[in-house]
Amino acid sequence: MPYISPSPRQELDVHIEPIVKFIKGMSAERFGYIKFLRFALIGLSRDLLFFYANTNPEVSISERFKQLRGVESGPESHRTYNDISFLYDAIIKLSNAIIEQIKSPEDGEKKLSGLYNYCCTQISFLSLPSLCYSTLNQARSACAIAAMELFNESDSDNELANVLIGVLLNDIEDESYRRLAVDYEKKKIRENGDITSYKKYNPDEF
Repeated sequence: MPYISPSPRQELDVHIEPIVKFIKGMSAERFGYIKFLRFALIGLSRDLLFFYANTNPEVSISERFKQLRGVESGPESHRTYNDISFLYDAIIKLSNAIIEQIKSPEDGEKKLSGLYNYCCTQISFLSLPSLCYSTLNQARSACAIAAMELFNESDSDNELANVLIGVLLNDIEDESYRRLAVDYEKKKIRENGDITSYKKYNPDEF
């Protein structure tokens, strides 16, 4: 991922932390982690797209809440209004913090890609209930599903939407596999031994 400097990270982390805490709190529910992670990822994506598409820079919080409320009926049907409103508010605050980091319009989208990548990566993997095949696959699936939802809802010529889709579908998925899943898999191979179908072709790998 594009490694952003420490100063923006600190400012973004303040707003990432409540979202991570919320998702971790939901992980005890059946499929709670992937459900609310997906909701957070698609919610952040849609709020950024809505903000950029709106010609009124002072678009009201209530209008942005309205957009988020249309994002996903599932989580709202399982939680109280206050719970979901808290998550809406946290998403909008993080979205505002991302936008605040983009100083010049001419290269705003270039900066947005790195900031968005950082935020989605932190949310996805700091909120992991544990490190195992199941949770890693859930996190990567949540990114893929959020990307597909954006793809289905956006015009094919929407450049910003295409950037966000690329970050979710390629950057985060690929890097999380390389940085987390591969090492975890190697650890398990050392503990339990390789499977014969792979060992047949790579007998000296481990």
